[in-house]
Amino acid sequence: MSQCNEMIRRNRLTPVAGLALAGLLAFGTAEAGTLTVISDTSAGASANWPVFDNILGGGTSVLFGRGTASLGSLDFHLENLPGVTTTSTTTPLTTAALAGVDLLIVTTFYNSSLTFTNSELAAMHDFLHGDGDLLLVAEATNSWLLSGYNELLADMGSTIRYSAQRNFSNVVVTNLPDTGITAGVASFTVNTFNPLFGGTPAVVTNNLVAVTVQDMTPPVVTPAPIPVPAAHWALGGGLLCLGALRRLVGRKPKLGAPTRRS
Repeated sequence: MSQCNEMIRRNRLTPVAGLALAGLLAFGTAEAGTLTVISDTSAGASANWPVFDNILGGGTSVLFGRGTASLGSLDFHLENLPGVTTTSTTTPLTTAALAGVDLLIVTTFYNSSLTFTNSELAAMHDFLHGDGDLLLVAEATNSWLLSGYNELLADMGSTIRYSAQRNFSNVVVTNLPDTGITAGVASFTVNTFNPLFGGTPAVVTNNLVAVTVQDMTPPVVTPAPIPVPAAHWALGGGLLCLGALRRLVGRKPKLGAPTRRS
């Protein structure tokens, strides 16, 4: 908005055009966080730490929102990164609790539920869509539990979903797709997992996705043109008429044209 005010002050924009530009700037700068889903609860092993480092990025504050569960060694690793602080809590998640957090990790033990109140879901949604990053690590064989994971993802506004299928493997995946969380990473170790759908695949084995990422930043939307009120058109037409009349009155007689004598 300051850019618009400056241009108006310098007479480069009318107030109406300034409002239109402000709308474009607002739509063009909207940002949100990144959601990463890992469907293997044993993925926190040390061999996979480089991926988690990339998930954290330049963040310094990590919150385990439902305890560390099977990710205790990952908690230890992140806590020992320079300048990084990790906190584990089982208390309700609120907007205040998420303030200042860079990465929220939500995980549970294998074949265990993840339940949140409506107010917690709202706080998590606002966190994720307000430039916070969320990591979900969970897996199950129980269809009821998988439905719960998918409901959580839907509440976050994500299109990522768990499948009921199980991929039984213990493999070191190389040739990882080029994503932000796999940058500079040579491999990722995967055990049995639930294949995932949606998002941008980051770890794939046997054509099944074990890790996927979704950028929650909304697409840039160009707002509809702001209609100029009829009064502005009338004012513009009047000014044009006055300008034309002034030119006619002030026009000098052509060379050789008769002049009126008094």
